[in-house]
Amino acid sequence: MTAFTWDRLEEYQPVVAKMLLNSLKQGLTAHAYILEGAKGTKRVDTAILFAKTLLCKNLDDNFNPCGVCHNCTRIDHLSHPNVFYVSATGEQIRKKQIKELLTEFSRASVEEGPRIYIIDEAEKLNQESSNTLLKTMEEPGAEIYQVLLTTQPTALMKTIISRAQILHFKPIDRKKIKQDLLLIGVSPRLASAISESTFNTDMAIKMSQDDKTEQLVDLAFTIFQSFFKRDSSPILLFKDAKDLVLESGDAADFFLGVMIFIMKDVLNQKFRHRDLIVFDSETGMTEKIGEKIPQKIIEEQIGLMLELKAKLKYNNINSNLAFDKMLACLERGIVNGLSCSTGSI
Repeated sequence: MTAFTWDRLEEYQPVVAKMLLNSLKQGLTAHAYILEGAKGTKRVDTAILFAKTLLCKNLDDNFNPCGVCHNCTRIDHLSHPNVFYVSATGEQIRKKQIKELLTEFSRASVEEGPRIYIIDEAEKLNQESSNTLLKTMEEPGAEIYQVLLTTQPTALMKTIISRAQILHFKPIDRKKIKQDLLLIGVSPRLASAISESTFNTDMAIKMSQDDKTEQLVDLAFTIFQSFFKRDSSPILLFKDAKDLVLESGDAADFFLGVMIFIMKDVLNQKFRHRDLIVFDSETGMTEKIGEKIPQKIIEEQIGLMLELKAKLKYNNINSNLAFDKMLACLERGIVNGLSCSTGSI
């Protein structure tokens, strides 16, 4: 795996990388930071990188830690005596955890150099643990750095927020997620589907390693290809694979999402909006569909799928029957160029 450096962070979070790196180079580092943003936006990687930069003895000219020294490898494994990592036990980070952390910090350091504590899911600090933490934030001491990670900054005490510098982590660009997936050998079709389905880089990697994700994408394309084959039925194809699709709400939602992306590609292909096409490796099929059916039918079918997606998430419906109805509507539109007479799923 490629080492996570300031150069790599700049690819994902350029503003954060610039602010933190400049403060390190100029010796103006704050003693407390709040890294705020959604999961999978490189907040944890940044906290680890920050700690390694403070403790690595072999920084390069751009302050990138070497990644291989004793300090760097121990930080990567969260076993360095000067780096403390705290996360929630259950639904809360309790006072006991923070007191134990502060007790460690009150002792003489085993090794020289700065000491850093990282609190993940800081929004789970309860009132008691927040008050305990606040005491050390008011008087952090020399060479002590505090890094709080949160997806919900408004859940933190205002007094904690006021004593820290907030760094906002933006959602990762979908093109960057797709690029990363392609670099690790994920097929263009699968990389396109995953990158359009999540901004979470960690989740994207996890999805790419799950065989069921690729099976769902392949099923969606097989169903669309079946509309051009006389000996193939989209409803029967779905029937054979329904256990895969209906295994969970997430699976059904992802599968429908892929179906919608394909139909949107048909529309964008029709109007030559090539920059908006998701499956740029599959334009032959989407162009063929677009040649057969008018814009009105394409938009109707996208609407029906979006309607089903919402109903699956919020309503208790017969999923199997709803998918059969949707596929019948798609077949009527793509094969015969006709509107779905039922009007709703």
